[in-house]
Amino acid sequence: SLRNLGFGAYRWRDTAYYQLSSSFKLKNSFYFGYSWDFGDKKGFGAGFTFRPWNFLSLGAAAGFPKGGPNSARFGLGLRPLGNFLTLYGDLLYADSIENYWYGLSLEPLKGVVLMASSGKDEKIRVGLELRTGFSRASFDYRKDEVVSSVCFSNREYPSALTIHRAKVVKLKLSGSYPEERKRDFIGRSKGKSFPELIDALKKVRDDKSVKALLVEMEYPRLGMAQREELRNILAEIKEKGKKIYVNSDGFSITDYYLASVADRILLSPSGDVAMPGICFRKIYLKGTLEKLGIETEIERVGEYKSAVEPFLRENMSEADREQESRLLEVFYDEITGKIKGSRKFKGSSLDELIDEGYFNSDEALEKGLVDSLLFPFEVEDLVKEDLGKRIKFVDLWKYYGKKPYNLSWGTPPVIAVLTAEGGIVTGEGGRSFLTGTSIGSDAMVRVLEKLRKDKNVKAVVIRVNSPGGSALASEIIAGELRKVKKEKPVVVSMGNVAASGGYYISCDANEILADRTTITGSIGILAVKFYMKELYNKLGFTSDLVKKGKHADAFSTWRRMTDEERKKFREEINWGYWTFVKRVASGRNLNPEKVDSMARGRVWAGSDAEERKLVDSIGGLKEAIEKAKELAEIKGAFEIRIYPLHSAKFPLLTSASDHLWPLSLLRESRLYLMPVLYSIGN
Repeated sequence: SLRNLGFGAYRWRDTAYYQLSSSFKLKNSFYFGYSWDFGDKKGFGAGFTFRPWNFLSLGAAAGFPKGGPNSARFGLGLRPLGNFLTLYGDLLYADSIENYWYGLSLEPLKGVVLMASSGKDEKIRVGLELRTGFSRASFDYRKDEVVSSVCFSNREYPSALTIHRAKVVKLKLSGSYPEERKRDFIGRSKGKSFPELIDALKKVRDDKSVKALLVEMEYPRLGMAQREELRNILAEIKEKGKKIYVNSDGFSITDYYLASVADRILLSPSGDVAMPGICFRKIYLKGTLEKLGIETEIERVGEYKSAVEPFLRENMSEADREQESRLLEVFYDEITGKIKGSRKFKGSSLDELIDEGYFNSDEALEKGLVDSLLFPFEVEDLVKEDLGKRIKFVDLWKYYGKKPYNLSWGTPPVIAVLTAEGGIVTGEGGRSFLTGTSIGSDAMVRVLEKLRKDKNVKAVVIRVNSPGGSALASEIIAGELRKVKKEKPVVVSMGNVAASGGYYISCDANEILADRTTITGSIGILAVKFYMKELYNKLGFTSDLVKKGKHADAFSTWRRMTDEERKKFREEINWGYWTFVKRVASGRNLNPEKVDSMARGRVWAGSDAEERKLVDSIGGLKEAIEKAKELAEIKGAFEIRIYPLHSAKFPLLTSASDHLWPLSLLRESRLYLMPVLYSIGN
């Protein structure tokens, strides 16, 4: 068989024939299939199977052989003890009941099946089926004959008989890994997502045939929280007794943070290690706006709500410097703490090495920063020397793509993972090759409603990676999330950032998990209006208007607000702030005054947010899925199903607002938006 296509060759006594067949899933637990026979036997057939639970299977098929007679076959299967024991009965009907069968099968060892059956002729039949690798063979002994069959599949059968050759999995770690797969300018899927990367490495961790992981690092563009989660799963792989090798042409300090978990760090002879520390840098636009003739009218609640400061200042305010310094401290402690716990250096402490900053390959080897200097083509030979010449190298994504054959019945309970990445906007949102991804309130509500109504989905994990955006869109999404929460558990996994509106849509979840270096909080509000008449004058623009209503043009860029309008503007923003505070207080079971004391627009690192009960625990996506399983009381196997927020539409055909979604925030009256994104320098 190949995917849902099959080919069979049969010989029964003096009759030989061939069969082409296909099958596919109709909906939930319904499956449909059809076949075409040719050779000594000609005709076609069709049938369906219904497996609503893991212990029940119902089937019916119709056969239409050339020359007749037509027939129908009905079947019933029961698995009271799971895959270990199967009881079944079949009935064949033409003009009358032609035959019937009943029997059982036992699987005492995975891949070894013992069978016994009888039927209308009352003869006892016994059989044996063996599964290994991509094939299975069965032998059916009857009184006067033995019937045998062999089947080959493109998917591997789960079996204790399969002996896997020892392997080393190779991961080329480069580029970015967004929470949801990228798409190119015509809508095709591009690259891999971060959830896929973590899931693939979980498979490496749990596969006993994998002896080592070889990471080829090429300056990956990962956020700090993503690096933290990735390093954690690498540490788990190492704890399982598997070797980890990391090879690169050069390491930054954040790359070295990842590499430090490895058994051996390998550097190109012409490479270097740059680890002078980390810094946060912000860009300020006040002088630029003044030269252009643009004034800003800004309202905010919270002295830490620094997203507006680039328009107002030439440097950091004291409040902003305080919160940035604390974030920097948490990031730095995470990086240096993990490196110190994994590596021993020669003659210098890590702090001394950071103050020295830059090392060529010879210096890096001498200081103990790396273990060997090797060109890329020499690395596999080193691994073979360590693990044996017969070791097999396989690419991570080819390895991950090989899914085992599923022989269980029914649809397992599903934990849905919904990605929410980008700025929060009203409407559909979407992907843009110009400005990245946005979270549209309409799209989010539609997917959440689908998950709420799907009976197979037992819990929902929302992976939030958002700096916030529209206050209105945030409330719409939060409202739908609360509806889902009434019917099934909702767990939020915070990625690199889940702040302001990103925190607003998270705070009502049953559980919130964040990484230590997640940037969250920013419970505050702001609004920005630009007055651009001086710029228009410089460009030669003029304007005139007629209006009905005293304040019809209050938000126009052609005039400043009046004192009356500014007062109303300020009251609206203050109302929005306390709406935010009360929403957090309700979702987190906290006193509003307590929330206000932690809010004021301040951003927190995930570890600090946990101390203040803004999040429940420290953990990444895989821990969030385990928490969802626990809350949903799922026992045994379950399916993780990743739901993309956006369809695979052609980005070139999307509206201009999708491509320029940050500009759409300018028309919003209130914004739950965190401070501008950081430029993190090494």
